[in-house]
Amino acid sequence: MKIISQQSGRLDKIIVKELSDMTRNQVSLLIKNGHIKVNQVAIKKAGHKIKPGDIINCTIPKPTKLSLKPLQAPLDLIHETNDYLAINKPPFLPVHPSHGHPDDTLVNILAHHYPDFKQFGAINNTLRPGIVHRLDMNTSGIIVVAKNQPTLNKFQQDIKNRQWKKTYLAWVLNNSQKGRGVIQKNIIRHPQHRQKFTVTTSEKGKTAITNYKIVDNFMFEKNTISLLEVQIKTGRTHQIRVHLLSESLPVLGDEVYYTKESRIISKKIGIKRQLLHAHQLTIFDPATNRPQSFVAPTPPDFDIKN
Repeated sequence: MKIISQQSGRLDKIIVKELSDMTRNQVSLLIKNGHIKVNQVAIKKAGHKIKPGDIINCTIPKPTKLSLKPLQAPLDLIHETNDYLAINKPPFLPVHPSHGHPDDTLVNILAHHYPDFKQFGAINNTLRPGIVHRLDMNTSGIIVVAKNQPTLNKFQQDIKNRQWKKTYLAWVLNNSQKGRGVIQKNIIRHPQHRQKFTVTTSEKGKTAITNYKIVDNFMFEKNTISLLEVQIKTGRTHQIRVHLLSESLPVLGDEVYYTKESRIISKKIGIKRQLLHAHQLTIFDPATNRPQSFVAPTPPDFDIKN
């Protein structure tokens, strides 16, 4: 596809304006992989400055058949349309293939139930066909999967514009007796432990906002255990777990973000994973552009009060 620029600006922004069915992330990936030429010269910088009259040639790769191994396993469907699925993901199930989990993931299950996923557009990450957002392996609850590229593009843009409303449930150690709060602390990758994240006052951190309130309590060996309803205004990696720990509200069962006390109590109760559940989700249906809400019941291991 050839574009003759009518204005000055960043390469990626100009292409997105011309190719309205593609997201900026997809365009950035095209640029990074050498599929974009400006005046016959391959450009690999998304911020490359374009001038009026510059000729941009875009090569869109053809869809490729993915080498996904289908996994025959049940799929707990909450809702399905021609464009997307809403799934209640159980704990301990990874969302997409990665090192250590090549073929035992939600994506592999989708490949079994929906063979067309193996023909998903090559622009999307080939190990994550249709995956709009993700949940940690040990987090349960609602996850939405797009069934085609236009829906994936729309959902990703909606998330970027903070149009999705996400509500989680979390069992936490609450000896500070907090009832509700708003956590607004930037999040950054941990400087020493690169697989973790932490809060920071640095401007380099990403803005993150978390609201929480208590919906239930019980006592365990003189410790207050609280069930929190948590809403996130942003979707940073490990946001809820990092933010709650920073407020002395560690999620029970968490083996990454914990305190000495929360780890001891979790083992005494017999908790096997972080008790975090994506309970409610409201999105905008791509066919009607009207809000659509889903609720995922909590799994059996959430019943720790009795």
